[in-house]
Amino acid sequence: MDTTSDKPVGPIGRVRSLLFRWEETLAVIALCVVVTAVSYGVITRYITATPATWTTELAGLSFTWVVFLGAAGAMRRNMHVSIDAVTRLVPASVARFVAGTMNILVLVFLAYTTYLAVLITIGAYHRPSPVLRISFTWVYLAVVLGFGSMLLNHGLTISRALFRGGS
Repeated sequence: MDTTSDKPVGPIGRVRSLLFRWEETLAVIALCVVVTAVSYGVITRYITATPATWTTELAGLSFTWVVFLGAAGAMRRNMHVSIDAVTRLVPASVARFVAGTMNILVLVFLAYTTYLAVLITIGAYHRPSPVLRISFTWVYLAVVLGFGSMLLNHGLTISRALFRGGS
């Protein structure tokens, strides 16, 4: 059952829907931070005599969250680009084999990238950002959560396909 297409019913259903779509929820919050920071930076730069220099850094750090959590949400909804020109020309059994192989390769890539992201995140603990002095662990955590979510969702997609008898 694909719960992304279920319509939430009542306040509890809306909360469940937001929790299920946590990637998009956090990405939207981060996008609001980007827009607010950039707007505030423009206002202070051109209207007041004291520009807020921290707004550029905050916008850049927040944009990292937008990108990686947005990518995770897009992957969960199967919205990333795929090229099927070759598989349309081959027999169905070959197309299933190619699709299965690609799913395994994507899963391995996501697992390895998540592992590397965890290592980088841990290593960045003592590295503060230049202006706000925020640990870069908080920035790289978006990469861990984004790729971790993609890994989990892709693994679930593969397992559902295997149990359903498809690829």
